[in-house]
Amino acid sequence: MHDKDGYGRIYRIAPKNAALTSPTIDIDNIEGQIQALLNPAINVRNQGFERLKAQGENALPKVKEILSSENPYHRARAVWLLSQLGGSGIEEVETLLNDADPNIRITALRALRQANPKKVMDYAQQLAQDNSPAVRRAVAIALKGVPLEESKSIILSLVDGFDGKDTWYLAALGIALEGNEEAFYPLLLKHFETKEPENWSSPLAALVWELHPPSSVKALQTRAASKKLAAEEREKAMVALAFVPTGAAADAMRQLAKDGPYNIVSLAQYWLQFRKTNDWRAYLEDWQSPDTQLPEAHPEMLELREKVANEKLGMGQRLIAASELANDKAGKLHLVHLAATKSLPDTIAHQVRDQMMNEEDRYVKPLIAHYFESSDPSPFNVEAIADLPVNVEKGRTLMYSNCLSCHKMGDLGSEVGPILTNIRTKYDKLGMIEAIVHPAAGIAFGSEPHLITMKNGGILYGLLLSDGPVVTVLDIYSQRYMVEASQIQSKQLLRTSLMPSPEHLQLGEQEVADITGFLLQHDNALTSR
Repeated sequence: MHDKDGYGRIYRIAPKNAALTSPTIDIDNIEGQIQALLNPAINVRNQGFERLKAQGENALPKVKEILSSENPYHRARAVWLLSQLGGSGIEEVETLLNDADPNIRITALRALRQANPKKVMDYAQQLAQDNSPAVRRAVAIALKGVPLEESKSIILSLVDGFDGKDTWYLAALGIALEGNEEAFYPLLLKHFETKEPENWSSPLAALVWELHPPSSVKALQTRAASKKLAAEEREKAMVALAFVPTGAAADAMRQLAKDGPYNIVSLAQYWLQFRKTNDWRAYLEDWQSPDTQLPEAHPEMLELREKVANEKLGMGQRLIAASELANDKAGKLHLVHLAATKSLPDTIAHQVRDQMMNEEDRYVKPLIAHYFESSDPSPFNVEAIADLPVNVEKGRTLMYSNCLSCHKMGDLGSEVGPILTNIRTKYDKLGMIEAIVHPAAGIAFGSEPHLITMKNGGILYGLLLSDGPVVTVLDIYSQRYMVEASQIQSKQLLRTSLMPSPEHLQLGEQEVADITGFLLQHDNALTSR
């Protein structure tokens, strides 16, 4: 279409040489007005709607005929129009609250909510136990703003219809209870008759997660620290606790960061670091992020780095500083940062190239090679690999021993790189081999690496998980760091991949073929071990 300006136009796609004609509609008579109401063009439809509405109950017989249409969208338009045609029209729409189609019942409720708001509670009561979750969600939304004293019995009835999994239903209940979360919490606990937080049913746990009232802090802390609950349930309790904007919630999170189970301590530290910059600022003024959440400081490297980039210094001094940086892995990352920002002269880059490439870390070496080798050293031939015979079991072993430190398959592995569980649905054989042999050729969205340099000389290489007052970085070793933005000197997006190429993993063509064969197997093969 070459629509470079993005006008938002709707284009008709039709067979070549098709003779298309626009219908002739006379909106001066009721038949034409009905025809206009059923037109797919919204401006034409609106003309028919307004003309019919202006006739009031006189248009009722013709509009009711549309209710027998097989087209559900036409029926829905009739519902909205009938609700605007006086008392008789409203009565007709009220009968549609019992329609066989749940979408029509929803439409009728929404139309009546606007046309006859005084009876909203009657309509809500009528549909609160409807067999369609979608209808019950619409009821919950219709109760938004209704005083809790009037709506609580209906909401509890809607709660009984929540299966603990439907996130849309959960959000609708949250809308119904907006502003009444704290008052509703004791009613909720009494309704479920569950005293111990560790024994909450999934619907109750999900509702408290959604509402997170201040009085739920102790219960959420208990669930987060529980050894009886699955990790997912403990983490959900942590998230709910983090969104309670009170000092008690901040204190509970501090306690979890100090004495909680090992697998939630880092998450508690993350929330403390994040909330220290916003809702919990007043409660966490004395809290300091532990050293494990910050990269190692290297203040001595800042001076060396400044010398390397200082054009006023002689080349000899700059070369000596660069050589000193190249003797240390963190220093090498500083030199990569200078190269990535085009602040490293070719003379210096050439001089330290051998030192830079003399790096044993197979995760850092590909990054160094990208900036300090003149060309792609890959000796692999994609077509030749595709013709090799495949040993799937060997491919499985190679995959689990080389790739799960960064990728996740099934329930195993890390999420530094893209999840591979269903990767066969994305690539064919040649595409898979190409992605393994030349990982930087197509970097998945969200997998772009960054170099994060600190004001204390520390440096991180990994994925930028969040940006803002607190910056979260997942480094190449799956270590998560939470750093206040004020401590960061710069963030540099890199045009390369975190994934090492096969030669850096010391894999040959046959190994690449075997890994590819394994990845292309049925999904069950990925999680059978």
